[in-house]
Amino acid sequence: MKPLLPTATDGPSWRRGRYVRGLYRLGHPLPTFATAAAVVLFVATARNGRAPLVDLFVAFLVFYLLLYSIGAMNDYCDEAVDRASGRPEKPLAAGDVPRGAALVAWIGAAALSVVAALYFNIAAAAMIVPLWLAGLAYNFWAKATVISWLPFVFFYPSLPIWAFIAEGTFTPALLLAYPLLALLAVALNIANTLPDVERDRLVGVDGLTHRLGVRRGLMLLWILLGGTIILMALTLLLGRNDPGVLGAGLAAGTVLLSVMIADGLLIAGPSSLRRSYYLSILCAINLGYAWIASMS
Repeated sequence: MKPLLPTATDGPSWRRGRYVRGLYRLGHPLPTFATAAAVVLFVATARNGRAPLVDLFVAFLVFYLLLYSIGAMNDYCDEAVDRASGRPEKPLAAGDVPRGAALVAWIGAAALSVVAALYFNIAAAAMIVPLWLAGLAYNFWAKATVISWLPFVFFYPSLPIWAFIAEGTFTPALLLAYPLLALLAVALNIANTLPDVERDRLVGVDGLTHRLGVRRGLMLLWILLGGTIILMALTLLLGRNDPGVLGAGLAAGTVLLSVMIADGLLIAGPSSLRRSYYLSILCAINLGYAWIASMS
């Protein structure tokens, strides 16, 4: 009897389909797309909503390629761990993509990201290098240590700064993004790790979130997001931000955080941890954009 679904042995066309899908999934498409879209918002804000469409497209391409490289690198580094912990959704662990192809993919995507960033200016292209090195440091070293959050603290606050540098509208006040968004960056590191904590522990991974455990890690995630909202509200005292724009963003962030907390308390479990990750991404994009937009 012929199977209802094709298998890996059904022929070259099915294997090619698995390979193409595997290459796509290698770059962690959802968070990669969401983060690249956030950079597009920052670029638009840097020009007060008047950025040319080509600028928005190239900015998206630059960061999609950069984040694809970091995501593919992550799977490349974690192949043995993913196999040992049973991760069939991972292209390398599932055998959909050869290890050599993954290596070429993450190196090639990084190079293309730098080249694409030259469309803006040399400074924008140069800044891609330390951002990529932060991803390299996370994947090859920091991820399994207690300072796994450190590359996030540099990477994510740099995104709005990169957008303004690319558009030639950078001002020193934007450097406040580093202390202001630091808690948010640590929260993203925890949210990113929480769904995999138990499986990672089985194979000896011992990062910050693994040491905290699911319950304490989830509580710290909520505290960090709430702390970011409070810090952003306090920036209104400096008089640099439009209270209407920032207030709307803080209100939306509070709603997202409230939904996340309710979900975590009432529907605890693996699916809730995954939703917390997605809600954290939305909350981070919302808060980051609200703060940047309120400064323009």
